[in-house]
Parts: sequence; C-alpha cells; structure tokens
Amino acid sequence: MSALVQAYQSLVPAFVRGPLYHWRAWAAALVTSPAARGEWIAKRLVSCGRAVRTVRVPHGRLWVDLRDFGVGRRIFIHGRYEEPEAAVLRAVLQPGMTYLDVGGNLGYLATLAAKLVGETGRIIAIEPEPYNFALLQKNLKLNARERSTAVNVAAGGAPGTAKLFKSVGNLGDHRLYTDGDSSGRAFVEVPVVRLDDLFAANNWPAPDFIKIDVQGYEPHVVAGLDGLIRTNRPRAILTEYWPIGIRNAGGDPAAYLEWFRARGFECSLIGADCGLTPVAVERVDDHLPPLNPAVPDAQMLNLLFRR
Repeated sequence: MSALVQAYQSLVPAFVRGPLYHWRAWAAALVTSPAARGEWIAKRLVSCGRAVRTVRVPHGRLWVDLRDFGVGRRIFIHGRYEEPEAAVLRAVLQPGMTYLDVGGNLGYLATLAAKLVGETGRIIAIEPEPYNFALLQKNLKLNARERSTAVNVAAGGAPGTAKLFKSVGNLGDHRLYTDGDSSGRAFVEVPVVRLDDLFAANNWPAPDFIKIDVQGYEPHVVAGLDGLIRTNRPRAILTEYWPIGIRNAGGDPAAYLEWFRARGFECSLIGADCGLTPVAVERVDDHLPPLNPAVPDAQMLNLLFRR
C-alpha cells in the first residue's frame, strides 16, 4: 500500500470514503461508457420535463419518448433498435416495394423501410395505441412524407373493437388480451380491422413484405389476410414468434407456424448476429431459449418466412 493511500485512509473517515468511491466509479462510467452517459442524460431530460426528443439513427431522425424504457430510451441511448430485424429489411427490401408494418410502434422499422423502398415504394404502418400512433405519424412525416400511410387500428381476424391493455414503462408491450402481466393495466378501446378489408377499401396493392410484431396476437392478424396471401405477394413475412403470448391471446403456436407452411412459405431463424438459418417449421420450437419464469417474454424468436 502506497504512502498516499495510507494517508488518505487515515485522514478520510470510512463513512466518507464509501460514497466517494461510488461517486468516482459513477463519474468514470459516464466518461468511458456511452450507454451510461446516454442513460444519465435521458434521466436529466425526463426530470426537466423534456422527455420527447429527436434522435439521430442510421437512416434519419426519430421522435422518441425517454420515459419509454422498452423502445424510446433504447433508441436514444444506442442510436439503433432491433438490429437483426433491421438487417433483414436491408437485405430483402428493394426500391419500389410496398412494405406493411403491423405493430408499427413509433416507426423505427417503418422509417428504415421507407429509405430502402425509395421514392417509388410505399409504406403502410398499422398501430392501434393512440400515443404511439402520434409518434409514428410524426416520424413518417419526418422521414417518408407522401410515400407513407399510418392507420390507427388493430389488425385482427374479424372487424369490431377490442381492449388494448397499455404498458406504462414499455410502449412496445401493449397487448390485445389480458394475462398475468397485463391484467390490471389501463386499457383503451381500439377498432379492429381485417387487413384484407383494409387493403380492399383503399385499393392498395398487396404488400411485398410484411412485418408483424403484436405481442402474441399474430395468429389473429394472419387470420385476416388470406386474400392478400392468395396473390403472388407478399414474398416475405417477418414475425415475432412468442408461444406464451400466442397462447395467452387465445392462439395455437403450432397452428400459427403451420399457417405459413400450408401457404408455401419456408422458415428461417433470425439470429442475434443478424444471420439467417433455415429451419423446418416443425423444428422451430427446438430453438426457443429456455424459459425463465421471471422474464417469460424472453422465450421468443424472430422468424422470416419466404415463398
């Protein structure tokens, strides 16, 4: 032990050294870690009443809400979001394509798709939750202008209305059903439409690419788009596969996967490394992570289905 350390310990009481140590570690983290620095800035902005901010991302700028720990704050801190899914869009989307985003949230992937399909392409984004929808509209206007359409509805298997149970801290975890996590949440009544009906009513062309991420409600979504599937498009569908959520929403995970196989789609796993691994539909469940009861929504996969 150096003389300087000995002097410090003899002159500074332990009850002072402890807080000083933690303060130095915190300050060092702010200097050396961009994530820690971003988190600190986000907290300060929220405390000052400036939670809704624009942030630069690889394909433009987005409005985000820093009170949203699931989506907005992650984008603010890291400048990126859902990178494996984004990598699929970069690999598959081409200029002139029509992209349909079901569960658009604030529009990270929809605005990326707008850049990829270009001036001759089209973006249609579906988002039922009113606050998310307002952010989605602002972000599409900022990044896609006339080439995009946002629709404030939920996609389902039959027209009507449904209760959307809202998550407070994660604006990407609103659910169209109640379960152990969503019971007791505040809810908003939202219109439900079949995608076949929506496209027919607006005379839109069938999409080339569909992304579906609706927290387990996915089987209800595809139940409403058999007409679009009977065309020669879409060529690809990116979907979250979360068996627990599917069951809680009243669906059958195996039947959901079979829906794609019966319509001529082949399946690939989307890896954390952004790679694609072909897999037989009947073997998809073998690749699910082990269930952690404390974090059940972590037992999920991202899948790409292609004709």
